[in-house]
Amino acid sequence: MSSKINSRYHDIWTRLRRNKMAMLGLIVLCIIVLAAVFANVIADYNEMALKQNAGERLQPPSWQHWFGTDTYGRDLFARVIHGARASLAIGIISVSIATVIGVILGATTGYYGGKYSSIIMRIVDTFMSIPGIILSLAIVAALGGGARNLIIAMSVSLATGFVRITRVRHAGLRITKSS
Repeated sequence: MSSKINSRYHDIWTRLRRNKMAMLGLIVLCIIVLAAVFANVIADYNEMALKQNAGERLQPPSWQHWFGTDTYGRDLFARVIHGARASLAIGIISVSIATVIGVILGATTGYYGGKYSSIIMRIVDTFMSIPGIILSLAIVAALGGGARNLIIAMSVSLATGFVRITRVRHAGLRITKSS
């Protein structure tokens, strides 16, 4: 069993290495994650992102301020890399919640089928007919702002895809009762 898993990962890695754009995307993603993780080492948040400096307001990008400064003289690069922490956390949490909800709903609809499956899948189809960003914006507008409500909105809009995929994979595993 272990050799099958290792060969599968090896095959995935080989395919990834052959695709130059995929490798570029992986490198960029790693840089963003590393910048977010080591944001305090790269740029002190209190000194560069919070401290207002009227003498350096609206500066163009330079060696001192890589992305320039805002109207209050705060360093934009420091604000971006520290903001990446929150963005990555919200994204990871949203996808995790959506995966759990989607797999549970998809597996139960695929296993039981019948009216339960029809009802759940019609609800999923309704949500899938609305573009994800618009659905998320509508949910945030209804619930209000904040990270918690954003996570809920993104989880709901992402879960529909997981329900669909899991239902299809488990529909063939339905056990029929024999008389």
